[in-house]
Amino acid sequence: SLNKVMGQEESSYKMTLVKVIDEEQENAVTVILKVSPTIEDFKLIISGRAEYSFGRKSIKTDIQKDPNIQIIVYGDDFATKNPKLSNLLNEDFEMGDEDFLLVFKIFNIKGKNLAESYFKYGLWESNNSEIRNEQTFFFNKKKIIKN
Repeated sequence: SLNKVMGQEESSYKMTLVKVIDEEQENAVTVILKVSPTIEDFKLIISGRAEYSFGRKSIKTDIQKDPNIQIIVYGDDFATKNPKLSNLLNEDFEMGDEDFLLVFKIFNIKGKNLAESYFKYGLWESNNSEIRNEQTFFFNKKKIIKN
């Protein structure tokens, strides 16, 4: 599976792709990753670096400086904080008490082909903030929903 990338076994968390939302009206794409801690006292340390491609060129970016990408982090109160998104996702993922959702929204996308796309990201490790295990999530049709 995609979780078994280098170093992922020793990581302080497991990250999986929940859904990719094609925001057709807005020329945007929302990518939702679930973070499940694998250690006690996990600290979520956001990294600014991300890389993605929506079927054309690959873009490396710094989330803190890039006006075309935003990130929102949700805990287990996700459903009450964002009922609209929660309803959109309703059917097929489990959210544990300790889990987080990372919701990335990328704007101003020209000519997207989501079936040939990916999103690459890694948090800083909770127990060693010098290390990031990046994972590349390739989109497949089952993961894409239109909004």
